[in-house]
Amino acid sequence: MKNRKKQKRNLKPTICILVEGETEKTYFNTLRQKHKINISVKPEIVKKKSLRKWEEKLREVLQQYDKVYLLIELDRFFNDNLREELEYLRELLQNYPDKIILISPCIELWFLLHFISKINGTQCKQMIQKLREILPNYAKNKNTKKHQQLYNQKNILTAIKNARTLDGNFNWETLNGKIAQIYIVLEEILSAID
Repeated sequence: MKNRKKQKRNLKPTICILVEGETEKTYFNTLRQKHKINISVKPEIVKKKSLRKWEEKLREVLQQYDKVYLLIELDRFFNDNLREELEYLRELLQNYPDKIILISPCIELWFLLHFISKINGTQCKQMIQKLREILPNYAKNKNTKKHQQLYNQKNILTAIKNARTLDGNFNWETLNGKIAQIYIVLEEILSAID
């Protein structure tokens, strides 16, 4: 009998990004497909409205992946009169400081940061309107794959730089202002590109 040495399998680290909708899921899936990424990025939609349900999902997947992020768009709290959940969000931020990624008002802010650093307005509607000036055919919850500029590494690096400047202007007490912490996940993903 031959003496066989067991070969270690080189498993890719996995990142799970819990997102609210199709726009975010499509963005991360397309990013993963467009770039040679050495990690397995698995965007998963959280269809629950309640933050308590989101926390349950977060706890559920924490043991299944190397890294887990919960991406929360803050516009839903202000638009849907869910301000009472803001207190619970503050608790989540304390309990999972390295897992919660905030975007305010919405993912379209992140997309805009690929192209410009100073953005007026604080509502999602304003972000979409401005984004359509740059990407004329952009539509919320539609396929973002056709907007190749969003997946260009140079533009992503610009978005990361622009997003970092927003952190200092965000009011953490009231959770008001613009913020796009998605750069935290993107830095990790970009570091794995061959």
